[in-house]
Amino acid sequence: MKDYLIVYNSADRYRLKQDVYMAFCEKIREDVSRDFLYSLNPFKTNILTVRSPRPPRDGIFDIHDIVDLPNFSIHDNVIFYISTSPTRSKRGKHIHIKDPLEQREWFSERVIRHGGYLDETYQMKSFESVIRDKGNVPIPITTFMGKISVTNPESFSSMYRNGFGRLGAFGLGMLVSL
Repeated sequence: MKDYLIVYNSADRYRLKQDVYMAFCEKIREDVSRDFLYSLNPFKTNILTVRSPRPPRDGIFDIHDIVDLPNFSIHDNVIFYISTSPTRSKRGKHIHIKDPLEQREWFSERVIRHGGYLDETYQMKSFESVIRDKGNVPIPITTFMGKISVTNPESFSSMYRNGFGRLGAFGLGMLVSL
């Protein structure tokens, strides 16, 4: 598995999703599960990172750089960003968390669960996205940036490879190290 850094020149997230799937899906069918993650860098315009076991199909993207995934050890410090859509389950429904303190708590819980300790100086930026779910409702996105200390390398590596959250298909839930 590698990170492919790609220059991407469109602000249309739906088009981005289509292009990433065309480039990285082993087979393009509804019944094939996705084995890659992607994230549009919120701090550097038009930089896309795709974490995939295979390179993209020819002709869809120009690859800027290819990076091997790191091997994490206990006490490693990881400078990161991640874009997510924090939710809580309530009576079988996923409710978006809008309160900034609850979003911080949500993220911190997940980092701890996946073998890390979140440095308290991390930053958070929330905004409404153009991504829309099945009900055509905007999905709120929160981007976190900061430092995580690895406490369980195996668990942290698994989360790093696989991401977390329900909206990976929309480019959310991928932790990117800087």
